[in-house]
Amino acid sequence: MRHRNTCLSILCLSLLFFLYLSYIKHSANDNLVYLPNIGYIGREEELLDLRNFNYILKGKPCERNITHVQIVTSYSGNVEARSAIRRAYPSSDLNRLGISRVFLLATLPPFHEVSQNALVDENKKYSDLVQGNFVESYRNLTYKHLMGLKWATKYCKNVKFVIKTDDDILVDLYSLLDIIENKKFQLMGYVLKDMRPIRVKANKWYVTRNEYPDENYPSFLSGWMYVVTLEAVKKLLSHARDFNYFWIDDLFVTGMVSQKSNVTLSDISELFTVHPEVTECCMRKGLKCDFIVSPDGGDHSLQLTFQKHVRHCYVNSCPTLKPGTKIEDKCVAKRKLPPLRKGFPKITVVQ
Repeated sequence: MRHRNTCLSILCLSLLFFLYLSYIKHSANDNLVYLPNIGYIGREEELLDLRNFNYILKGKPCERNITHVQIVTSYSGNVEARSAIRRAYPSSDLNRLGISRVFLLATLPPFHEVSQNALVDENKKYSDLVQGNFVESYRNLTYKHLMGLKWATKYCKNVKFVIKTDDDILVDLYSLLDIIENKKFQLMGYVLKDMRPIRVKANKWYVTRNEYPDENYPSFLSGWMYVVTLEAVKKLLSHARDFNYFWIDDLFVTGMVSQKSNVTLSDISELFTVHPEVTECCMRKGLKCDFIVSPDGGDHSLQLTFQKHVRHCYVNSCPTLKPGTKIEDKCVAKRKLPPLRKGFPKITVVQ
């Protein structure tokens, strides 16, 4: 009897696996998974090497009074992260700032706890989801990234700037808008220099020599947050087609493609912190933070807390530290930095 139950279980698992394989069809380079039609919007388009790209959800186009569009890379299942960002910066507040915001999604595989119907309902409520017909995977992030830029040029033609962020990143939009207004640039963010491909197979970010044969990467921007002019976006999209697909999206778009497009990088790395503990320390001390971008460290509630703090400081002029003194120096006693893309560093915060 036990043997019979085991065989039945194996048969059921095999059937589920077969159904999953029949549901998807891998591309030749295995970077993309095509999905059957599930209510696409409009005509098929091209996105890099995707000949049958289409939007499943398209969000709401920018209105004429909007000067900036924020595209937020989000995993479809990260419902809480999107909800936290909406609470921090409601669409009514964004509209007063001249900003429109959409979240960039791909398609979840079958049997996921968040259904496609739930995403459709979420978009009906907020009209801020842009979803492409490729499967959620870090190997597909370049498609998602370029989909967002492409959407911005098509549905936000009157904006001057595109603000690209991730859904686990805190951004002081009030200070950022002041910087955008007073700084001349094409592509602005945290510039990463002298980076090399990781050749260790066990590493998640392992890159083969076939994927990238050179020993050094060009300078590129962190995908946490960057700002780019709409004119520069058009150049990037035009030249992206000259490359084979490369899956590390921030490197591909803001490094490889920007270099060929002659789009100049402007560095504002001094306005970033990589430590969510420093952000909490800054708020706890009631200081004006000397950075405008921070990770949330997995605590999405920081979105609203940080927004309230930076808005208060923007309106009421919070106290600042002496020139030459950084909040990080006041809050952090010990810090151990990991290699790039290996998570957050361990730090000890001085109370």
